[in-house]
Amino acid sequence: MEAAADIAVAAVGALPPLGFVHEQSSNAFTLDIADMWRTEVTLPLAFGCARTVLAGTAQPLEREVRLEAARLFRRYQLIPKMIDRIKSLLDTDDNHSDSNVSARIRGFLGSSMLELGPGVYSAPRFSPAVRERIWTVLAEWFQVEGDASIVMVWTEPGMPGGQDVRTLGLPPVEVVEIDGLLVARR
Repeated sequence: MEAAADIAVAAVGALPPLGFVHEQSSNAFTLDIADMWRTEVTLPLAFGCARTVLAGTAQPLEREVRLEAARLFRRYQLIPKMIDRIKSLLDTDDNHSDSNVSARIRGFLGSSMLELGPGVYSAPRFSPAVRERIWTVLAEWFQVEGDASIVMVWTEPGMPGGQDVRTLGLPPVEVVEIDGLLVARR
């Protein structure tokens, strides 16, 4: 189940460590997603395989679980359902008409930041290291976006207004200070 959830989380570009229930894990979001199918898929799978193995009509337990899991995942189309559920949780829609970036980027940013408006993301409490890592991924992915734009805003006490801004895309925007305020110059 965790492997299926891992694939789904990666498919939408979400950050695996940013979970809600399993907060202390490096793949917390993946574990959270896997748990959503615990009663519907995982428990029936486990008890069904145990019953089959105890009846003596199956292969060793580990192999039986792997084979039955593969059958169930295909039958239920589990990974596509997980992807849809993640998009729903993160309020990400591939047909979102007011956004000009891909669902991959919206999912990635939406899993860790608040989207203030189409393409405008805020993360007031990120450490500089996390913010730089996110920006590095964005800059790499953004090369194939085409006619799109992203604005990232965060708290920066040393800057005018206590915020700093980075932009990617069209039209090119330069953030400048005028009389202690940040303004956008196009």
